[in-house]
Amino acid sequence: MPVELLAWDRRSKLLKAMRDAGVRLYCSPWRWGCRWALPDWWLVPPGLWKCRNAPVVLFGKTLRPAIHTLIHRFGKRRRGPQRFVYVTPYRPAEMWGALTGVAAKREVKVMLGTFDLILTQNSEFAGELRAVGYEGPIEVLPYLPPAAAAAPAPYPEGALTIGFLGRLEPQKNLPALLNIFARLSQQAAGEGGRPPPPRLRLIGEGSQKAALMALARKLGIEQAVEFCGAIPRERVREAVQSCHVFGFTSHTEGQCLAALEILAEGRPIIATAVGAFSDVLSEPATGTVVPSGDEPAFLEALSELLRRQKNGRLSPAETVQAYQRKFNREAVVRKYVELLTLETPAPETPPRNAPG
Repeated sequence: MPVELLAWDRRSKLLKAMRDAGVRLYCSPWRWGCRWALPDWWLVPPGLWKCRNAPVVLFGKTLRPAIHTLIHRFGKRRRGPQRFVYVTPYRPAEMWGALTGVAAKREVKVMLGTFDLILTQNSEFAGELRAVGYEGPIEVLPYLPPAAAAAPAPYPEGALTIGFLGRLEPQKNLPALLNIFARLSQQAAGEGGRPPPPRLRLIGEGSQKAALMALARKLGIEQAVEFCGAIPRERVREAVQSCHVFGFTSHTEGQCLAALEILAEGRPIIATAVGAFSDVLSEPATGTVVPSGDEPAFLEALSELLRRQKNGRLSPAETVQAYQRKFNREAVVRKYVELLTLETPAPETPPRNAPG
């Protein structure tokens, strides 16, 4: 099946990789974030034409409800079978759960109703889709997991290093991670033998960077906290391998693709029990989850995992093996191909009160 992609931004390395793989690209001359939503509007006319001629139309994000209705109406003029599929990148409750107005809720329900199938990453998210009015078929399927490292790198030598990989935004609740790290540093300072003080690496950019730097100074840990900023894709593996363990203190999450990248390199994770973390970290070798907002419980879980590493009771190879059992890349690829092939019928719509 030939693949065509309509997207923002002509200069992305990812788009170049797709083009090199044989995907035909139709890119907006304006980048995302442009005033007056020009990237969206410029893509509507070619989008209407492409949707009319495509047997499968895949959406990574939603647009305005009126545009979805137009695309759906125009696309259904196609002669032959067609399927509109949406892969939810965020939690449905986070996107639409707070709507209060009757008109706004009706718009979202109509917009979601233009999809013949929605792929979500967690059964809880499927229930949230039902709660906001979607009545069509749902398939619970993870994002395409990164390939696991064939020979995971050993834990780095020297100082214990805790990592975070993601956006420095309010929902990530990174002040809590700084507080926890400050307490961990105090515990390490009180141990005998004067081990090297632990370090914290925050990999990513975001609106909270300045506030987090100020908090690190206030807590007296600014010398131990490294703000790495955004890094190129080709350096992600190296950045993950430079840490012993990763921490996510988020208030809310989707599936968190960064977590899969981290586990694929053999590094465990301590995270709050939000989004799909409870499912992703269901095996002891992958890490553990703690209640959201419980900093003492997070610190204890982190300390216990670090003891397991130090005592040889947890290795990068064990984490990779647990990740592969949970997220088999080849099996997930086969499932995506099956769902996006029109010869295979979409899953039956479950009863209205079913989770998915």
